[in-house]
Amino acid sequence: MSARFTWHTLMTDDLEAAKSFYTGLFGWTVSVLDFGEGGTYTMLENGRGFGGIAPADPALQIPPHWASYLQVSQSVDDATSNAAAAGAKVMEPPFDIPGVGRMAVVSDPQGAAFIFFNNAAPEMELPSGGYVTTPGGVSWMELMTTETAAAATFYGDLTGWTNFVADMGTGPYTVMQDGDVMLAGIMTLPDGMTQPAWVIYYEIVQETMEEALAEVKRLGGEVGMGPMTVPSVGTIAAVADSTGAWFCLMKSEG
Repeated sequence: MSARFTWHTLMTDDLEAAKSFYTGLFGWTVSVLDFGEGGTYTMLENGRGFGGIAPADPALQIPPHWASYLQVSQSVDDATSNAAAAGAKVMEPPFDIPGVGRMAVVSDPQGAAFIFFNNAAPEMELPSGGYVTTPGGVSWMELMTTETAAAATFYGDLTGWTNFVADMGTGPYTVMQDGDVMLAGIMTLPDGMTQPAWVIYYEIVQETMEEALAEVKRLGGEVGMGPMTVPSVGTIAAVADSTGAWFCLMKSEG
């Protein structure tokens, strides 16, 4: 088995505000795909496509958030069945988007949601390596949850990832990896955060974290935590965009 987080969609109720925020903060470019009766999808590019923005379904009454796609080597149908057997909740069963791929929305046993994905588009191909510190790019994925050991077992059984516990200078931290490629971290849900979630770290384009956080505020966002220095890693901060979706910023060391 093999799996990578390969795509990220911002689900929000204000697409124009989101586009303005992220193009201003990271310099991302946008283009719009028209699916006809299926609506539109705003593609996000940072040198290449990595995600998009889509309107949130008001009927679900879920706040704006980033949804991450876990591309798996097995079929989405098999992965979804295996996850459900291990205690996950299937929020949306497998479905196809022509020309894009097959996907299913699930939440793990602790309640963190993600999307299983089999791609049908070259720009969504599975990357073989780990993360790179490209300005504006995804530099890390992190699961904040109530039961770190149980979560590590769930994802390990599902994907074949292994894990080890490291001392990052801020306490024990579980690192998930595929072979020798580190892919994600798992940490205990911080105080004030009530819902387990997968969190994206984006590498800042500014010279310093202080400049990045000032830009977040200027663009209508909010700083929730940080900046905080993680030894041998860099400086991080948790922020919300102008529509209320949370994510993290990173200024990698070196």
